[in-house]
Amino acid sequence: IDPSDPANVAGVRQPPANGNVVNPNATSPWPDGTKVSSEYGPRELFGRKFHGGIDGQVPQGTPIKATVDDATVLRAADTRGYGGLIVLQTRESDGSYTNHFFGHMSQLNVLEGSSVSTNDTIIGLSGGAKGTRGAGDSTGAHLHYEIRRNATPGNWNSGTAINPRLYNGRI
Repeated sequence: IDPSDPANVAGVRQPPANGNVVNPNATSPWPDGTKVSSEYGPRELFGRKFHGGIDGQVPQGTPIKATVDDATVLRAADTRGYGGLIVLQTRESDGSYTNHFFGHMSQLNVLEGSSVSTNDTIIGLSGGAKGTRGAGDSTGAHLHYEIRRNATPGNWNSGTAINPRLYNGRI
């Protein structure tokens, strides 16, 4: 996926019609029927002018599972902006690496260095309710889901943010 491609801009609210996503086997980061409260793209909030992920409006304490198979947990910690943060890293079929961010988690159930796969591990519980553990810079309960492509192996804070809908067709 080329980040300069017009399809990879704000306003893409569905996976590509041709089904051409990076990982067609990825699962949804939130339960079916979840409303998206904030899309990828320009947005001014907390002094930032761009939102690098998609926010799903899930209740505080919703169980969250890994969205990809054969992922390594690179980060599982409380951070300033993301609050409770879990970052998974996968190696793609083309040899590149992708980082998968799950932000504003109220509970972290995985350890850095562990391996996880879809549907076999609840990696944590969603959060985001202002003033609660793991909220970070948040205006309410939700899960922030972000994809960074071409990440450096083993480096949780690397890669280029892309519209998650172009990676995961189940959002």
